[in-house]
Amino acid sequence: MPAVMTQGGTIQCTSKGTATLTSSAKLTVSDSPVLIAADATSWSIPDCPNKTSNTTPCTSVTGMTSGVSQKLFVGNKPVLLESAAGTTNGTDAACTASAAGQTKLTAT
Repeated sequence: MPAVMTQGGTIQCTSKGTATLTSSAKLTVSDSPVLIAADATSWSIPDCPNKTSNTTPCTSVTGMTSGVSQKLFVGNKPVLLESAAGTTNGTDAACTASAAGQTKLTAT
């Protein structure tokens, strides 16, 4: 089973810019709040390196398209799993989880 994502995890755009993760969840694992799919639209990507004249760098996550738990919810909202992937507002328009931030809690 995949690990549940926490605020200590990593989600990056295709160009390897790292999203600034925040969470409204009250559930924590290893002192880090779990990530809720609904919070994804509030994450910024301040360091996307895709800054050429023909491209638009990613500056924010626009939503998650996969890796959303079907069984674990916090406040009736599904948590994200380490298999999470989503969309951004940049030319590359994609982001994926590269680290869950913890190994204690798994879900499907």
